[in-house]
Amino acid sequence: MENDELLLKLAKHLDDRGEYLVQQQISISQLRAKKRLLLQMAVAAQSLAEGIYVLCKENRSYPALVILKSLMENQINAKFVFVSNTLEHVNIFLLDPIIQKKKQLKKVYDFCSYPPSSIILPPLPSKKSVEKLIKQAETQIKKLSSKIKNKKKELGVWERAKIVDEYHKRKNLKSNSLEWNYLLVYCKLCNDSHLDQIGLSNFFTASSEGMLAYLSGKPDDIPMILELTHYLHSDILSMFEKTCISKKRTQA
Repeated sequence: MENDELLLKLAKHLDDRGEYLVQQQISISQLRAKKRLLLQMAVAAQSLAEGIYVLCKENRSYPALVILKSLMENQINAKFVFVSNTLEHVNIFLLDPIIQKKKQLKKVYDFCSYPPSSIILPPLPSKKSVEKLIKQAETQIKKLSSKIKNKKKELGVWERAKIVDEYHKRKNLKSNSLEWNYLLVYCKLCNDSHLDQIGLSNFFTASSEGMLAYLSGKPDDIPMILELTHYLHSDILSMFEKTCISKKRTQA
């Protein structure tokens, strides 16, 4: 019964907020960097939350946990972008995937020197094409780095969560600690996503007849997943509304 009530609550919430997003008729091409990023995060949150709802409705808790990790990371990133009055945090967020892409391309370039006899798609690129992509990444990194004042330009999820908590503390704002959520919830969701030994244990439980396997995860996880999804989705949409919609109404 508890699951049915939570499912109904989340379904109504997602329907209302999804319709609300559509009604805004915001053109992403007309938004500046911060607003555009928060709009993208809001749309992603809507999609992820809807996916979690469908899975929980079918009692498939394990794949829902994997998606929940992405939703929580999206919330931490959105908070990180939201609390900055400048584009500093936006640029740090945009820089990170380019740095990671450059690292990946360098490994691809080295790999091209000793190609295997067989590979799965995509086909092996030429070293020249990889070199071109590396140079493009380096140009982008240089451009974005010049806009960031912080000496440390690479910040992980935990570091971003800490920065948000520090901001709330300085401003005397009451808010759920993102660092606490990261340490207790996000790291556990990483176990589920990476399928390490802790994550794999979710598929089994001890019973009087031995070990019982749950092919879709543990049903007892469903209430927590639904409540956390509702909270994360609401928080992300709230930041989007405060940044994009409120100012839009004011300007109107």
